[in-house]
Amino acid sequence: MFNAMTKEKLNVVKENHVRPESYQPKALILCGTSDIKNEYEKYRGRFTDIDEIYSGNSRFANMLMGKLGGHLAAFATVCGPQMAYDVTDYFAVSGISLVILAGSCMALNRNIQTGDTLMAVEACRYERYAGCHSSSQLPVFPARWDSSQRPAGNGTPGRSWHWGRVCTVSNTVTDIEQISNICLLNQCWAVDRETAGVFAVAGLHHINCTAILTVADNPVYPGGSGEAGHPGWYNWYGSSEKSMEAALQITYSYCESGKGED
Repeated sequence: MFNAMTKEKLNVVKENHVRPESYQPKALILCGTSDIKNEYEKYRGRFTDIDEIYSGNSRFANMLMGKLGGHLAAFATVCGPQMAYDVTDYFAVSGISLVILAGSCMALNRNIQTGDTLMAVEACRYERYAGCHSSSQLPVFPARWDSSQRPAGNGTPGRSWHWGRVCTVSNTVTDIEQISNICLLNQCWAVDRETAGVFAVAGLHHINCTAILTVADNPVYPGGSGEAGHPGWYNWYGSSEKSMEAALQITYSYCESGKGED
């Protein structure tokens, strides 16, 4: 399902970025987006004393460590479940105790509207074979943190916050009806492309994790795109600003409270 980052990849990163043991972030913010370079530059300015991490593999080129309100944290942009898994795996090995994913999702629940926020309490990984078996139960990865937390002052009037299970898919999934049936069977409220990757590796390393997702569309109910070929199905990453602001706030509060200290 997911492959751990290889020893060779880890060595490439570490050889190109040697740092003292005392300079270790306790929290990682991941921005799930298809526009990984521009989103990285957009939020890079929120950090000071930046130490960018370079590697010989472009999959891991958009990563940094820096001060967020005086606290050391890490930030990276990722696209897809495997990339989310690999980058989280690297920082987990480096010693983080919390990872927060911020991104967008497609809602599949009639009570969730575009612009709402969904905090994932669990995530399952969609497998291609599942579409051929109407009774397929997908593996579930739980959040390892208090996902009921809602950052103060971040709510938008008229918009709601929800908590539920997310189904993580690859960019090759195009049949909304098919994925909707699988999600219904597995009690999923929304679809995204990174959460299961993050939760899987967080569980492996026993670190805290949560995901904050802004709803970009609800394609299977009135008011949504309703078509697999609709551009909204493929380009649902322009609505992550709200979730990123929440992730930055939660990370600062987490570090300020000292929860990330050994």
